[in-house]
Amino acid sequence: MPKEVRISPGPKPRIQIFRPLPICGMTKGARAIFQLVSTVNASFITYLRKTIFPDYNPAIGKNSSETVMSSPVLQRAPAAERNKAPILETLKTILPVPSNNEKLQILEIASGTGQHIAHFAQSLPQVEWQPSEVSSTSLRSIEQYIAFYNLKNVKPPLMIDIVKPTGEWPSPLNSPQSLDAILCTNMIHITPWTCTEGLFSSANYLLKPGGLLITYGPYSVNGVLTPESNVNFDAGLRQQNPLWGIRDVKDLEQLGAQQKLELHQRFDLPANNKILVFRKVLYIHWLRETMCTV
Repeated sequence: MPKEVRISPGPKPRIQIFRPLPICGMTKGARAIFQLVSTVNASFITYLRKTIFPDYNPAIGKNSSETVMSSPVLQRAPAAERNKAPILETLKTILPVPSNNEKLQILEIASGTGQHIAHFAQSLPQVEWQPSEVSSTSLRSIEQYIAFYNLKNVKPPLMIDIVKPTGEWPSPLNSPQSLDAILCTNMIHITPWTCTEGLFSSANYLLKPGGLLITYGPYSVNGVLTPESNVNFDAGLRQQNPLWGIRDVKDLEQLGAQQKLELHQRFDLPANNKILVFRKVLYIHWLRETMCTV
């Protein structure tokens, strides 16, 4: 049975920063006192902002995430902004420690805006990230995130259609057993089942033995979907596209078994989402497990 871990959302601190008042019209002494207080206040505010906002960039003079949100080029998905922190904390417990000072090689499928990979790359420098997308608009946004945060451990994004055979993907992603992990967030429920089949097939081809396929999103368990908000969400997805919908963990587990991927861990995250971790098993182990189920 896969291990289950619950991740609780952290607090959401807020702080309002006030601009200093104009000093015109003050006496010379009052102006000197005010400037001294303003200097101390500015230093204290800088400290607070660096503590509360990890993306704070003093060279820019404002919170980097605030700049990103107001950028006409970079895209911003509110859901990605909310869930990037709990996903990161889970990744820290999942990912192995690289050996021989080599970076872990991780491919992100359906990188979206680039918010996730920009956040993860800053906190996981031991990983070399490869983002990908099928949308040219998203690819441009990812490039801008990489440039904005000056991410040295993120490769340029590649256009990948997950339903195409892995051998047709851009080099070097068509090399078998070349990746330590594949990460895919919020794709499975908003794409046809053929995309999920392509994801698992590609994971079997690209992952090293023991490599991980990590998926995030809403799932039903043994045919039961909870809470009511997820039931309504699923109905809305299927009304929008009959080929979409929240998938069941058991169906993914069966699909994984066909591709030498066993469900290894399951994590409950905020907002009724889960992280599923599939591990690529050795061929002999997979063959034994397959024969036992026949």
